[in-house]
Amino acid sequence: DDLAAVAGCSPYHFSRAFAQATGRPPYAYLIQRRIAQARDMARDTELSPVQIASACGFRSARQLSRMFQRELGMTLAAYRRQI
Repeated sequence: DDLAAVAGCSPYHFSRAFAQATGRPPYAYLIQRRIAQARDMARDTELSPVQIASACGFRSARQLSRMFQRELGMTLAAYRRQI
């Protein structure tokens, strides 16, 4: 709603225009960006999953783990073991 207001259009119109421009609805795009940030942090730091989740805007390490697995097909721990 806030982004739509800034763009000067309805939430429905904003969501459709955003999806056309990016290929994903706003929430899916946001999750994709958060997962990319979490992936980079998992690769480049020794932070715990709780710390990574907090830094990337997830409510918990559990939510991060679920979203990470949905987006990348593996858990954060499995990703770290792989790299």
